[in-house]
Amino acid sequence: MYPRLLLAVTLATSTQAFAQENAQASAPGFLEGSTLDLNLRHYYSNQHTKRTTRLSIKKPGGIEPTRVRETWVQTSMLKYSSGYTQGLIGVGVDVGVFSAVNLERGHGKVANGGDRVLVDSDGDAIPTWSRLGVGDVRFRLSSTELKAGRLMTDNPILRYKDNRALPSSFQGMGLYSNELDWLSIQGGSFDRAIPRIGTGAERLTTTFGNRAYSGARISYLGATIKPGYGLEASLYGSRFEDMWDQYYECGRYLFGQAFALHRQTDTSGPALNQGGTKEVLQVLDLPAHGRRRDVQPLSRLTQRSAARDLVEIPQGS
Repeated sequence: MYPRLLLAVTLATSTQAFAQENAQASAPGFLEGSTLDLNLRHYYSNQHTKRTTRLSIKKPGGIEPTRVRETWVQTSMLKYSSGYTQGLIGVGVDVGVFSAVNLERGHGKVANGGDRVLVDSDGDAIPTWSRLGVGDVRFRLSSTELKAGRLMTDNPILRYKDNRALPSSFQGMGLYSNELDWLSIQGGSFDRAIPRIGTGAERLTTTFGNRAYSGARISYLGATIKPGYGLEASLYGSRFEDMWDQYYECGRYLFGQAFALHRQTDTSGPALNQGGTKEVLQVLDLPAHGRRRDVQPLSRLTQRSAARDLVEIPQGS
């Protein structure tokens, strides 16, 4: 279903490309439009648990519980993005190599790593690790792009996380169309996650509900319209195979202090502890520049499970 929808959207947007000025017409060239970016940063975390939550330290005689985990990592992210080749259909590439050096390697301090640092089977911190975080080939016709490979997606259905030493990414295909000033379309189909802590790709799962379940693929299609006068509306639909269907609706009005009404509906499968349909209706109180400041739930119909940023990497939130 979703691959057909992606093809239909591609054809529909491409028919308008010849009727208006487009981004590909001003492509500077593969090398002329290239950029190289190096990001160096430290990640430090001092985690303390309370009540019944305990961490663990692997010992020769068994597991020793602890309440403290300390993490200190130096990371580097080297990203190269080419420009688009000139012509009717432009071609470009993105490559991002991520690496990390573990500065805190004490066996007891890292407390089996968790979702903070990479450890071996004995619970010892691995000194360094690296991976291909981003690697894709992209094609552009007019102002519509198709990317295939490892991407850092960012939309209401599927978004990468960057709250650890290195960000996550996803493997698959993504469609991005901005043919009209007031309309943007996103679609995608992904079958693997590249976790924040790790060196390879893994099957898609969720940090909510029963993590023993995993899905083969998630596909989505959505659009955002901005007709003017401070109005904005988004509608997305997705299917996480063998897991759930999800629908996202959001209306927003910007008049000094932004006000948005957001509803998310999930028809859940076996991954959640108890199946059923969940709807969440929220008011988003936003400052004028558009970033979320507060979320106030108006009503919630749920069956023991919450789902937010539903498809994530397996290492936790």
